[in-house]
Amino acid sequence: MPGQRILIIAILFVLIQTTSVAGQTTPTTKIYRGRLGDQHIQMELTRDGDITTGRYFYDQFQKDLRLEGRNDKDRRLELRETDATGRHTGTFVCKREDERGPIDMDLECDWSKPNGSGQLTAWLTEQSIDARPMRLAPTKRPLAPSSGARSVRAWVALPRSNATR
Repeated sequence: MPGQRILIIAILFVLIQTTSVAGQTTPTTKIYRGRLGDQHIQMELTRDGDITTGRYFYDQFQKDLRLEGRNDKDRRLELRETDATGRHTGTFVCKREDERGPIDMDLECDWSKPNGSGQLTAWLTEQSIDARPMRLAPTKRPLAPSSGARSVRAWVALPRSNATR
């Protein structure tokens, strides 16, 4: 009997833990590059359940603008853009996959000023990032110093995948 009680308690504990973990979502982060109007931008978005947060910057200015939003009633991603002071500076409304134009992009959004004017289109492509572990490996030959200073050269060595062996 005491052994059965311990077993039942252990099973209940596992079931409770599994249920609480099953209700949680793992945040997913994606990096995009593309254009907003005639400006090059980079955007990072993290989706956690129905909330999306992130940032983007214009290549020319290199200052982050914060993004936060969720899908609207029509399942379009709506992101509110704010500057470093928290001032609302714009809104992105990203189209569903079935609404996108003939250009093959991963994300197509309409951007506008807070009052709805100044509408521009953003076309963004997801960037692939290889998440394999890296290590720095020194080169076998040193660089020739150009200004009397000592220099060191290092290469990034990626482990081979099983598919390439």
